Amino acid sequence: MEKHCEEKNLYVNQLTYSTYMLNSELKIVKCDKEFENITGYTWEDVKGAGLGQADLIYEEDREYYFNLVQKSLLGTGELYAEHRLRRKDGSAIFVFCLGHGHCDEETGTDGFRIRITDVTKMSYMRLQAEAIRRENEEEVESLKEYASTDTLTGLLRRGVYVESVEGYLKKGVPLAMLMVDVDNFKMINDTYGHTVGDMVLQRLADIFRKVLRENDLVCRMGGDEFAIVLENISDKERVGDIIERIIYRTEKIRVEGAENLQVKISTGVKMHRGKEKNCLFNDLYFMADQALYQAKRQGKNQYVIYE
Repeated sequence: MEKHCEEKNLYVNQLTYSTYMLNSELKIVKCDKEFENITGYTWEDVKGAGLGQADLIYEEDREYYFNLVQKSLLGTGELYAEHRLRRKDGSAIFVFCLGHGHCDEETGTDGFRIRITDVTKMSYMRLQAEAIRRENEEEVESLKEYASTDTLTGLLRRGVYVESVEGYLKKGVPLAMLMVDVDNFKMINDTYGHTVGDMVLQRLADIFRKVLRENDLVCRMGGDEFAIVLENISDKERVGDIIERIIYRTEKIRVEGAENLQVKISTGVKMHRGKEKNCLFNDLYFMADQALYQAKRQGKNQYVIYE
């Protein structure tokens, strides 16, 4: 175990970040030398083509990505995400992205400071291949689990979750998609610190595991946002009962050192009867997300179900 930890720290220390600046219209106005190594674009390319953030995102990923940006970077001023990036030569890499609001003194630009690092070698398929090469059964299972689950909560990562939901949709399985968001999570982090914030997310993940059934899917989409699919369910009253059980347990979350902490959640739901033709994951995701926003607008700590 000690050797494994040392190897893991070595990989972390080898990560190299690129930092670049976006203006309020998400156009790139400044980048460092490492930007070319990660994206393939030089500063001359950026200036000449007037590149923006959208040029680094595949067209089929843009709806999801900019929904995330709208809620996070343009909403709270912070972004923590893992996403696919399109390089200059058209090839795909996966990057971990950190972003926050920033005023650049050198350019006099109000916008966002973005840092990215290439985490492609940590992707699911690469980890599987590495595990097979090692021919160690115990290590194979460990690497597969790491690749498919969120390291903080142990819940599914987005890619595995989406693939599983799409499988249900192809089979015409009736289901309910839930989007769950911790109310005032930034305030929790600001008041009690990120360690307490992380513990809240872990406790919430434990609640999901206790309340939901074995075949239900639970994913940490990023930050304090979770996605759930309740399989083989078409009764919205039953869905409401499940959400109320989750809300009840969530309000009882207690964290040592944060005695006045009150944890509440908002939930948006889109029902899928299993009969709709050509229903896509993004269709359900968008509608569940809209229901979540409505729950937020109505005062938070509640749920809204779209049929």
